[in-house]
Amino acid sequence: MNKSSIGPICHAIAATAALLLFAAPVSLARPAHKHADAVPVRSRPIMEMSGAYSKVSNRYYAVVTSEKEWERIWARHSGQAESVLAVGGTRFNVDFDRYAVVAVFQGIQPYNLGVVAQSVDETPDRTVFRFTNRWVTTTEDSPAHTGAPYTPFGLFVISRASKEVVLEEAVYGEKTKSATYTVRASFNILGSKPRPAP
Repeated sequence: MNKSSIGPICHAIAATAALLLFAAPVSLARPAHKHADAVPVRSRPIMEMSGAYSKVSNRYYAVVTSEKEWERIWARHSGQAESVLAVGGTRFNVDFDRYAVVAVFQGIQPYNLGVVAQSVDETPDRTVFRFTNRWVTTTEDSPAHTGAPYTPFGLFVISRASKEVVLEEAVYGEKTKSATYTVRASFNILGSKPRPAP
């Protein structure tokens, strides 16, 4: 083999090796889930209302996405069709194109003065709304007793997006232990339909 034929062969081998070197990672790479490592963005509700007395006496959870649904739930909660709540507070005016209302009704709970938002965690796939309860303690004043049991509630305005919304309640054991979270409900906002008022 003469020297003139060695040069092109060497160039061909080098070119083939370079193609294999750069192509190998592409062909061996596994497609990753688009949002697998997404870090949640934590925020607070835009508006919130909480109290010890609701006319809704059973556990009920909803993510409200329309004015009609909001009117129906508010009427059941307040006991009247008007926007004035007898025990204090007025109905939020909500732009449902941009926002949704998380409604949490805890039913009859003798020592619970209301529902408190802990956090709103956003990822591209879902929103996780975490809440806890404001329990009566020996060092805390309770509302004037009316003879009726407490029916705690919380109403929270959050940003609306076409994704799953998960409601998680903080459950505490002994005082030295941190909270564990129990999923109470989940809703697909993209395909959501109004639920019957409680």
